[in-house]
Amino acid sequence: MKNQISLIVHWIHMILGFFSGVLVFLGIKWLGVPTFDKLLYRVLGPPNTFNIVLALLLTTTLIFIVLKLPTYNKK
Repeated sequence: MKNQISLIVHWIHMILGFFSGVLVFLGIKWLGVPTFDKLLYRVLGPPNTFNIVLALLLTTTLIFIVLKLPTYNKK
């Protein structure tokens, strides 16, 4: 019985988290904040081979930094 209640609470949190994310995305879109692809287009210009490779390197670097930053202070 306790496991069933915790499972129900878990699913309620997942559903509420999903809808919270949707609301945040719609709010950002409504405010006119540019998405990452539009930001890359503004910074790098129209897509060509060099800009695509540069965008991939930039995105990979940003993802690596975001993932490693919380673990950097633990050392």
